Amino acid sequence: MKKAALISLGVLALPLVALAQTPDLAPLQIFIINVGRIVGMLVPILIGAALIVFFWGLVVYLFKQDHKAGRQLMLWGLITLFVMVAVWGIVRLGASALGVQLGGNAPAPGIPGYNQQSGY
Repeated sequence: MKKAALISLGVLALPLVALAQTPDLAPLQIFIINVGRIVGMLVPILIGAALIVFFWGLVVYLFKQDHKAGRQLMLWGLITLFVMVAVWGIVRLGASALGVQLGGNAPAPGIPGYNQQSGY
């Protein structure tokens, strides 16, 4: 029984394996595209984390009366935001100077299966 189930599972999964390869792209190109997608998803998350660090430093500075730690957190949050946004701007400037089209913005986070326009 187990052997028949494994064979049928293998036969049913064979089309998925066959369609997994794209013959026109080299493996290195596929790897670079995937890394670019991952970085594109991480950039807004990292900017949000830096903003949270800045505001947490503000809360510590104002409410916990630990001015040194609050200033330190706010400073690191601002430095991180500045570096990320500056690198982002330099990349866009270089891309426009070289005539390279960028892939666009990262999609806004949402609930899977929920159509935001119709509400269903």
